[in-house]
Amino acid sequence: MHVTDVPDPRVASGDPDQAITVLDKPYALHDHAIQRMELRLYANPGGWTITAYVEMDGHTVETTYEEGSGGDSPLQDAAEFLASSLGPAGAILRAGIVLKAALDRHSGDARPGKV
Repeated sequence: MHVTDVPDPRVASGDPDQAITVLDKPYALHDHAIQRMELRLYANPGGWTITAYVEMDGHTVETTYEEGSGGDSPLQDAAEFLASSLGPAGAILRAGIVLKAALDRHSGDARPGKV
């Protein structure tokens, strides 16, 4: 299953304008098997959107990481910030929450308050 958690899914519907691979070796985190993680930049008329794309547990999840305008190298800046702060764990955990919610909805187990 591919899950896109971006306010305007059209933003991430095509190929990204740029991408940086953050993680490309199998990695386990909180019962999730992560195969790959990328930061992807999509240019749009008003600026840009950077998403975190995660291949995990046999699924793919793409979530908004940052939005803005201007700057010479927003994707590189975001990747450097990610590496120098918490690492990919925060983005991976968010992707896991989004994936679990989507799988629950898909299986019909979308009870209020259930994430």
